[in-house]
Amino acid sequence: MAISNMEVRRINRNNIFRHILKLNEFSKNEVAISLGLSLPTVTQGVEYLESIGLVEQAGVLPSVGGRRPMSYRCRKNAKVAMGVDITTNHVNIVVVNMALQVLYQHRYKEVLDESEASLEWLGKTMAAAMQSLNIPAEDILGIGFSIPAIVGEDGSVILAIHESMKISQRFFQKLREKTTLPFMMINDANSAAHAECSYHDRKSFVYFFLSNSVGGAYVDQEGKIQYGRLMRAGEFGHMTLHPGGKKCYCGRKGCLNEYCNTMLLSNLTGGNLEQFFVKVREKDAACLEVWETYLDDLSLACHNLLNIYDIPIVLGGYLGEYIGEYIPELERRVISYDSYIAGHSMLFAPRQKRMAAAIGAAGRFVEQFIAGI
Repeated sequence: MAISNMEVRRINRNNIFRHILKLNEFSKNEVAISLGLSLPTVTQGVEYLESIGLVEQAGVLPSVGGRRPMSYRCRKNAKVAMGVDITTNHVNIVVVNMALQVLYQHRYKEVLDESEASLEWLGKTMAAAMQSLNIPAEDILGIGFSIPAIVGEDGSVILAIHESMKISQRFFQKLREKTTLPFMMINDANSAAHAECSYHDRKSFVYFFLSNSVGGAYVDQEGKIQYGRLMRAGEFGHMTLHPGGKKCYCGRKGCLNEYCNTMLLSNLTGGNLEQFFVKVREKDAACLEVWETYLDDLSLACHNLLNIYDIPIVLGGYLGEYIGEYIPELERRVISYDSYIAGHSMLFAPRQKRMAAAIGAAGRFVEQFIAGI
Protein backbone atom coordinates (compact mmCIF):
# COMPACT_ATOMS: atom_id res chain seq x y z
CA MET A 1 0.00 0.00 0.00
CA ALA A 2 1.38 3.41 -0.99
CA ILE A 3 2.06 5.91 1.78
CA SER A 4 0.45 9.33 1.37
CA ASN A 5 2.52 12.50 1.33
CA MET A 6 0.92 13.52 4.62
CA GLU A 7 2.07 10.25 6.25
CA VAL A 8 5.58 10.70 4.85
CA ARG A 9 5.74 14.17 6.41
CA ARG A 10 4.52 12.79 9.72
CA ILE A 11 7.16 10.05 9.70
CA ASN A 12 9.88 12.58 8.88
CA ARG A 13 8.73 14.91 11.67
CA ASN A 14 8.71 12.01 14.08
CA ASN A 15 12.23 10.93 13.13
CA ILE A 16 13.49 14.51 13.33
CA PHE A 17 12.01 15.00 16.80
CA ARG A 18 13.38 11.70 18.13
CA HIS A 19 16.81 12.66 16.84
CA ILE A 20 16.92 16.18 18.25
CA LEU A 21 15.71 14.95 21.65
CA LYS A 22 19.21 13.47 22.03
CA LEU A 23 20.94 16.79 21.27
CA ASN A 24 21.55 19.96 23.24
CA GLU A 25 21.61 22.33 20.27
CA PHE A 26 21.49 21.68 16.54
CA SER A 27 21.34 23.24 13.12
CA LYS A 28 18.99 22.12 10.38
CA ASN A 29 21.91 21.16 8.19
CA GLU A 30 23.41 18.91 10.89
CA VAL A 31 20.08 17.11 11.29
CA ALA A 32 19.70 16.71 7.51
CA ILE A 33 23.14 15.11 7.24
CA SER A 34 22.61 12.83 10.28
CA LEU A 35 19.22 11.54 9.08
CA GLY A 36 19.93 11.54 5.36
CA LEU A 37 17.05 13.92 4.67
CA SER A 38 16.94 16.94 2.42
CA LEU A 39 17.41 20.37 3.98
CA PRO A 40 13.91 21.53 2.87
CA THR A 41 12.39 18.44 4.56
CA VAL A 42 14.21 19.17 7.82
CA THR A 43 13.35 22.86 7.60
CA GLN A 44 9.68 22.03 7.20
CA GLY A 45 9.83 19.60 10.12
CA VAL A 46 11.67 21.96 12.47
CA GLU A 47 9.33 24.84 11.62
CA TYR A 48 6.34 22.66 12.43
CA LEU A 49 7.87 21.56 15.75
CA GLU A 50 8.63 25.20 16.54
CA SER A 51 5.02 26.16 15.78
CA ILE A 52 3.68 23.70 18.38
CA GLY A 53 6.18 24.74 21.04
CA LEU A 54 8.54 21.76 20.96
CA VAL A 55 11.52 23.57 19.41
CA GLU A 56 12.93 27.05 19.98
CA GLN A 57 15.70 29.17 18.50
CA ALA A 58 18.90 29.11 20.53
CA GLY A 59 21.10 31.63 18.73
CA VAL A 60 23.21 32.11 15.62
CA LEU A 61 26.08 29.84 14.62
CA PRO A 62 29.42 31.08 13.19
CA SER A 63 29.33 31.72 9.47
CA VAL A 64 31.01 29.29 7.10
CA GLY A 65 30.36 31.58 4.16
CA GLY A 66 27.10 33.32 3.36
CA ARG A 67 24.24 33.75 5.77
CA ARG A 68 24.91 32.67 9.37
CA PRO A 69 22.82 29.59 10.21
CA MET A 70 20.38 29.56 13.13
CA SER A 71 20.93 27.26 16.09
CA TYR A 72 17.93 25.49 17.65
CA ARG A 73 17.20 23.43 20.71
CA CYS A 74 14.46 21.01 21.60
CA ARG A 75 12.19 22.08 24.49
CA LYS A 76 12.49 18.73 26.22
CA ASN A 77 10.52 19.88 29.27
CA ALA A 78 7.58 21.19 27.24
CA LYS A 79 5.73 17.98 28.11
CA VAL A 80 6.28 15.65 31.05
CA ALA A 81 4.87 12.39 32.37
CA MET A 82 4.73 10.80 35.80
CA GLY A 83 5.58 7.22 36.65
CA VAL A 84 4.45 5.56 39.87
CA ASP A 85 5.94 2.16 40.71
CA ILE A 86 3.87 0.48 43.43
CA THR A 87 5.51 -2.46 45.18
CA THR A 88 4.64 -4.44 48.30
CA ASN A 89 6.31 -2.00 50.70
CA HIS A 90 7.31 1.03 48.65
CA VAL A 91 6.02 3.62 46.21
CA ASN A 92 8.53 5.07 43.76
CA ILE A 93 7.54 8.27 41.95
CA VAL A 94 9.33 9.93 39.05
CA VAL A 95 8.58 12.75 36.65
CA VAL A 96 10.37 12.62 33.30
CA ASN A 97 10.58 14.92 30.30
CA MET A 98 10.27 13.87 26.67
CA ALA A 99 13.89 12.71 26.59
CA LEU A 100 13.12 10.51 29.64
CA GLN A 101 15.43 12.66 31.72
CA VAL A 102 14.37 12.43 35.36
CA LEU A 103 13.19 15.78 36.72
CA TYR A 104 11.92 14.40 40.02
CA GLN A 105 12.31 11.13 41.89
CA HIS A 106 11.48 9.91 45.35
CA ARG A 107 11.13 6.55 47.05
CA TYR A 108 8.55 6.28 49.83
CA LYS A 109 8.29 3.44 52.31
CA GLU A 110 4.53 3.12 52.11
CA VAL A 111 2.16 0.16 51.98
CA LEU A 112 -0.90 1.01 49.91
CA ASP A 113 -4.24 -0.65 50.56
CA GLU A 114 -7.86 -0.09 49.54
CA SER A 115 -8.52 2.55 52.20
CA GLU A 116 -9.46 6.16 51.59
CA ALA A 117 -6.33 7.10 53.55
CA SER A 118 -4.11 5.37 50.97
CA LEU A 119 -5.94 7.02 48.09
CA GLU A 120 -5.62 10.42 49.75
CA TRP A 121 -1.92 9.89 50.51
CA LEU A 122 -1.13 8.89 46.93
CA GLY A 123 -3.13 11.75 45.44
CA LYS A 124 -1.45 14.35 47.64
CA THR A 125 2.01 12.87 47.08
CA MET A 126 1.65 12.90 43.30
CA ALA A 127 0.28 16.44 43.36
CA ALA A 128 3.16 17.61 45.55
CA ALA A 129 5.68 16.19 43.06
CA MET A 130 4.14 18.18 40.21
CA GLN A 131 3.80 21.31 42.32
CA SER A 132 7.48 21.13 43.27
CA LEU A 133 8.30 21.40 39.57
CA ASN A 134 5.69 24.10 38.94
CA ILE A 135 4.26 22.19 35.97
CA PRO A 136 0.80 23.19 34.67
CA ALA A 137 -1.70 20.36 34.28
CA GLU A 138 -1.94 20.84 30.50
CA ASP A 139 1.74 19.92 30.12
CA ILE A 140 1.36 16.58 31.93
CA LEU A 141 0.88 13.78 29.41
CA GLY A 142 -0.35 11.24 31.94
CA ILE A 143 0.51 8.95 34.82
CA GLY A 144 1.76 5.41 34.32
CA PHE A 145 1.36 2.98 37.23
CA SER A 146 3.83 0.10 37.34
CA ILE A 147 2.50 -2.82 39.38
CA PRO A 148 3.41 -6.51 39.87
CA ALA A 149 0.41 -7.72 37.91
CA ILE A 150 -0.79 -9.04 34.59
CA VAL A 151 -2.55 -6.09 32.98
CA GLY A 152 -4.89 -5.94 30.00
CA GLU A 153 -3.60 -4.62 26.70
CA ASP A 154 -5.11 -1.15 27.08
CA GLY A 155 -3.76 -0.69 30.61
CA SER A 156 -7.17 -0.34 32.24
CA VAL A 157 -7.80 -3.83 33.68
CA ILE A 158 -5.84 -5.95 36.16
CA LEU A 159 -6.10 -9.59 35.12
CA ALA A 160 -4.06 -10.96 38.05
CA ILE A 161 -1.93 -9.35 40.76
CA HIS A 162 0.81 -10.57 43.10
CA GLU A 163 -0.64 -11.96 46.30
CA SER A 164 1.48 -9.66 48.48
CA MET A 165 -0.28 -6.56 47.09
CA LYS A 166 -3.09 -5.05 49.15
CA ILE A 167 -4.66 -3.13 46.27
CA SER A 168 -6.84 -4.29 43.42
CA GLN A 169 -8.76 -3.04 40.41
CA ARG A 170 -11.07 -1.22 42.82
CA PHE A 171 -8.22 1.00 44.05
CA PHE A 172 -7.51 2.28 40.55
CA GLN A 173 -11.20 2.72 39.77
CA LYS A 174 -11.47 5.03 42.79
CA LEU A 175 -8.27 6.80 41.81
CA ARG A 176 -9.59 7.40 38.30
CA GLU A 177 -12.57 9.20 39.80
CA LYS A 178 -10.23 11.57 41.67
CA THR A 179 -7.99 12.68 38.80
CA THR A 180 -8.56 14.32 35.45
CA LEU A 181 -5.20 13.14 34.10
CA PRO A 182 -4.99 10.14 31.76
CA PHE A 183 -3.45 7.10 33.38
CA MET A 184 -2.77 3.47 32.69
CA MET A 185 -1.51 0.44 34.59
CA ILE A 186 1.51 -1.50 33.32
CA ASN A 187 3.21 -4.71 34.41
CA ASP A 188 6.35 -3.79 36.36
CA ALA A 189 8.73 -5.96 34.33
CA ASN A 190 7.36 -4.59 31.05
CA SER A 191 7.71 -1.05 32.41
CA ALA A 192 11.36 -1.60 33.34
CA ALA A 193 12.05 -3.21 29.96
CA HIS A 194 10.47 -0.22 28.23
CA ALA A 195 12.87 2.08 30.10
CA GLU A 196 15.81 -0.10 29.08
CA CYS A 197 14.75 0.06 25.43
CA SER A 198 14.72 3.84 25.62
CA TYR A 199 18.25 4.19 26.94
CA HIS A 200 20.19 2.28 24.31
CA ASP A 201 19.93 1.00 20.75
CA ARG A 202 20.31 -2.71 21.48
CA LYS A 203 17.68 -4.60 19.53
CA SER A 204 16.23 -7.91 20.62
CA PHE A 205 17.04 -8.86 24.18
CA VAL A 206 15.48 -10.54 27.17
CA TYR A 207 14.84 -8.33 30.17
CA PHE A 208 15.13 -10.51 33.29
CA PHE A 209 13.29 -8.65 36.07
CA LEU A 210 14.67 -9.59 39.50
CA SER A 211 12.97 -7.71 42.32
CA ASN A 212 10.65 -8.69 45.16
CA SER A 213 9.02 -10.82 42.49
CA VAL A 214 10.51 -12.26 39.31
CA GLY A 215 9.32 -11.54 35.79
CA GLY A 216 10.62 -10.35 32.49
CA ALA A 217 9.99 -9.28 28.94
CA TYR A 218 11.04 -10.24 25.44
CA VAL A 219 12.09 -7.34 23.20
CA ASP A 220 11.97 -8.19 19.48
CA GLN A 221 14.15 -7.08 16.56
CA GLU A 222 12.10 -3.89 16.21
CA GLY A 223 12.82 -2.95 19.81
CA LYS A 224 9.21 -3.67 20.79
CA ILE A 225 8.03 -5.68 23.78
CA GLN A 226 6.02 -8.77 22.88
CA TYR A 227 3.16 -9.29 25.34
CA GLY A 228 1.77 -12.62 24.16
CA ARG A 229 -1.78 -13.72 23.38
CA LEU A 230 -2.89 -13.60 27.04
CA MET A 231 -0.55 -10.74 28.10
CA ARG A 232 1.61 -13.28 29.97
CA ALA A 233 4.79 -13.29 27.88
CA GLY A 234 7.90 -12.99 30.03
CA GLU A 235 6.38 -14.49 33.18
CA PHE A 236 9.72 -16.17 33.86
CA GLY A 237 9.04 -16.26 37.60
CA HIS A 238 6.66 -19.16 37.11
CA MET A 239 8.95 -21.40 35.10
CA THR A 240 9.77 -24.49 37.14
CA LEU A 241 13.38 -24.31 38.32
CA HIS A 242 13.36 -27.12 40.91
CA PRO A 243 10.53 -29.65 40.40
CA GLY A 244 8.75 -30.36 43.66
CA GLY A 245 10.62 -27.55 45.41
CA LYS A 246 9.44 -24.55 47.41
CA LYS A 247 5.76 -23.70 47.18
CA CYS A 248 5.08 -20.55 45.16
CA TYR A 249 2.26 -18.09 45.81
CA CYS A 250 0.75 -19.27 42.51
CA GLY A 251 0.14 -22.68 44.12
CA ARG A 252 2.75 -24.63 42.18
CA LYS A 253 6.06 -25.91 43.54
CA GLY A 254 9.60 -25.09 42.44
CA CYS A 255 8.86 -21.83 40.60
CA LEU A 256 11.82 -19.61 39.75
CA ASN A 257 10.17 -16.80 41.73
CA GLU A 258 10.84 -18.65 44.98
CA TYR A 259 14.57 -18.93 44.27
CA CYS A 260 15.50 -15.64 42.58
CA ASN A 261 13.37 -12.91 44.17
CA THR A 262 15.56 -10.30 45.86
CA MET A 263 13.78 -10.55 49.22
CA LEU A 264 15.80 -13.73 49.74
CA LEU A 265 18.79 -11.38 49.92
CA SER A 266 17.41 -8.20 51.49
CA ASN A 267 15.65 -10.08 54.31
CA LEU A 268 19.09 -10.78 55.77
CA THR A 269 19.72 -7.06 56.19
CA GLY A 270 16.40 -5.71 57.38
CA GLY A 271 14.95 -5.31 53.89
CA ASN A 272 17.91 -3.24 52.65
CA LEU A 273 19.32 -4.77 49.46
CA GLU A 274 22.18 -2.29 49.29
CA GLN A 275 23.30 -3.32 52.77
CA PHE A 276 23.18 -6.97 51.73
CA PHE A 277 25.80 -6.34 49.05
CA VAL A 278 27.88 -4.32 51.51
CA LYS A 279 27.90 -7.44 53.69
CA VAL A 280 28.82 -9.65 50.73
CA ARG A 281 31.83 -7.43 49.96
CA GLU A 282 32.79 -7.60 53.64
CA LYS A 283 32.73 -11.42 53.38
CA ASP A 284 29.91 -11.84 55.87
CA ALA A 285 29.49 -15.61 56.15
CA ALA A 286 25.68 -15.73 56.28
CA CYS A 287 25.22 -13.33 53.36
CA LEU A 288 27.91 -15.04 51.28
CA GLU A 289 26.27 -18.43 51.75
CA VAL A 290 22.88 -17.13 50.59
CA TRP A 291 24.48 -15.24 47.68
CA GLU A 292 26.31 -18.35 46.47
CA THR A 293 23.07 -20.33 46.44
CA TYR A 294 21.27 -17.45 44.74
CA LEU A 295 23.94 -17.26 42.00
CA ASP A 296 23.63 -21.00 41.41
CA ASP A 297 19.88 -20.72 40.88
CA LEU A 298 20.20 -17.53 38.82
CA SER A 299 22.81 -19.12 36.54
CA LEU A 300 20.54 -22.10 35.89
CA ALA A 301 17.69 -19.72 35.07
CA CYS A 302 19.91 -17.72 32.69
CA HIS A 303 21.05 -20.95 31.04
CA ASN A 304 17.43 -21.91 30.40
CA LEU A 305 16.57 -18.48 28.99
CA LEU A 306 19.60 -18.50 26.70
CA ASN A 307 18.60 -21.89 25.35
CA ILE A 308 15.11 -20.59 24.61
CA TYR A 309 15.96 -17.16 23.15
CA ASP A 310 19.67 -17.24 22.20
CA ILE A 311 19.87 -13.44 22.57
CA PRO A 312 21.44 -11.16 25.23
CA ILE A 313 19.90 -11.08 28.70
CA VAL A 314 19.70 -7.83 30.67
CA LEU A 315 19.45 -8.52 34.41
CA GLY A 316 17.32 -5.72 35.82
CA GLY A 317 14.86 -4.97 38.57
CA TYR A 318 16.21 -4.23 42.04
CA LEU A 319 19.13 -6.59 41.42
CA GLY A 320 20.17 -4.58 38.36
CA GLU A 321 21.69 -1.85 40.51
CA TYR A 322 24.20 -4.30 42.03
CA ILE A 323 24.71 -7.14 39.55
CA GLY A 324 27.33 -5.46 37.34
CA GLU A 325 30.43 -6.55 39.26
CA TYR A 326 29.13 -10.13 39.49
CA ILE A 327 28.39 -10.63 35.79
CA PRO A 328 31.76 -12.40 35.09
CA GLU A 329 31.12 -14.91 37.89
CA LEU A 330 27.55 -15.44 36.74
CA GLU A 331 28.72 -16.03 33.17
CA ARG A 332 31.28 -18.56 34.44
CA ARG A 333 28.52 -20.52 36.12
CA VAL A 334 26.27 -20.37 33.05
CA ILE A 335 29.13 -21.63 30.88
CA SER A 336 29.44 -24.63 33.22
CA TYR A 337 25.96 -25.62 31.99
CA ASP A 338 26.57 -24.72 28.35
CA SER A 339 30.07 -24.31 26.94
CA TYR A 340 28.68 -23.11 23.61
CA ILE A 341 28.32 -19.56 24.93
CA ALA A 342 31.98 -19.36 26.01
CA GLY A 343 33.59 -16.34 24.36
CA HIS A 344 30.23 -14.61 23.76
CA SER A 345 28.97 -11.78 25.97
CA MET A 346 25.35 -12.70 26.70
CA LEU A 347 24.65 -11.29 30.18
CA PHE A 348 24.46 -7.56 30.88
CA ALA A 349 23.66 -5.17 33.71
CA PRO A 350 20.93 -2.67 32.80
CA ARG A 351 21.70 0.82 31.56
CA GLN A 352 18.87 2.19 33.71
CA LYS A 353 19.65 0.89 37.19
CA ARG A 354 17.36 2.93 39.44
CA MET A 355 13.63 3.61 39.23
CA ALA A 356 13.48 1.75 35.90
CA ALA A 357 9.89 0.53 36.34
CA ALA A 358 8.63 4.02 37.24
CA ILE A 359 10.56 5.62 34.36
CA GLY A 360 9.26 3.04 31.91
CA ALA A 361 5.67 3.56 33.08
CA ALA A 362 5.97 7.31 32.50
CA GLY A 363 7.70 6.61 29.20
CA ARG A 364 4.61 4.93 27.78
CA PHE A 365 2.86 8.31 27.70
CA VAL A 366 5.93 10.01 26.26
CA GLU A 367 6.11 7.41 23.50
CA GLN A 368 2.43 7.83 22.65
CA PHE A 369 2.86 11.59 22.45
CA ILE A 370 5.97 11.45 20.26
CA ALA A 371 4.39 8.88 17.94
CA GLY A 372 1.52 11.28 17.34
CA ILE A 373 3.63 14.30 16.38
